[in-house]
Amino acid sequence: MARRMPAVVTAAVLLVGLQGCAAVALTLLSAGAGVGASAGIDHTMNGVAYRTFTAGQEHVRRATLAALRRMAISVKTDDNTEEGRKIVAEAADRMVEIGLERITPKTTRMRVVVRQGLFFRDRSTAGEIITKTEQAISSSGSETAASGGTETPRSSGARVSRSSAGTQVSRSSGTEVAGSHATETSRRVDEER
Repeated sequence: MARRMPAVVTAAVLLVGLQGCAAVALTLLSAGAGVGASAGIDHTMNGVAYRTFTAGQEHVRRATLAALRRMAISVKTDDNTEEGRKIVAEAADRMVEIGLERITPKTTRMRVVVRQGLFFRDRSTAGEIITKTEQAISSSGSETAASGGTETPRSSGARVSRSSAGTQVSRSSGTEVAGSHATETSRRVDEER
């Protein structure tokens, strides 16, 4: 019995002393999984996913609606708020809430919460909605027309020429390029040839 006492005391001390380590390990593992599984998407411990896009609020809104359509998630409401927009959607037993906050005219923060029942939140679906929105933004090219910004041609063999309106148009992509940035791009393309 005397021999067992030190082992029992050691086990008790370890159990009491290390009880917080599981929470730390869980936090580190979930943070690591968030970075590796969905780079650029921040997840909070309560299941909210965030992503900031370098795109105007209306552009992100259109991309979000396209992503929801692609995922067959039906939109219930799409309303203006003080911060920007709030989109509520539904899929099976999940309620989706998306907030779009206008940070600047060309920067929008997206917040996604997917609730499953009363207590559970679906981080995976929230992350996928953000990923599909990002893909929709990328596939739609730039938001030059929507925000008055500039865009550089994407292919190395692109030719840039002036349109009748004074803006420059890339012949390979048809992308409108405006301002002094376009002239610089035109020179760079000519030098590459």
